[in-house]
Amino acid sequence: MSDTPKSPSAEVQQLRGQLDELRGSDPAAKVEDAKQRVGATLSSAAASVSDAVAEPLHQAADRVRGAVDSARRTADQVSAQKESLSQRIQDKPLAALGIAALTGYMFGRIVR
Repeated sequence: MSDTPKSPSAEVQQLRGQLDELRGSDPAAKVEDAKQRVGATLSSAAASVSDAVAEPLHQAADRVRGAVDSARRTADQVSAQKESLSQRIQDKPLAALGIAALTGYMFGRIVR
């Protein structure tokens, strides 16, 4: 497209040429050509979007994997501490009872 304005008669001539081209051509062929162009455009757009989105998605997936691994390590640590505390309570039940009673008493004094 040129930047120079066209005269009305030039525009009319151009439109007449396009109309003659459409009249002389096979409509089915035009439709098929349009389908192919649209398909090619969609494929190109999909590839561009895929390229633009792929790297951020990979980065996000890596972050999620890291967070899941960290959560698993934390869960394993908490489970190990729970087992350790449970074993201590079983080994020394009177001491555990005394600590629980003292903790309850102190909490009650602080809350009042």
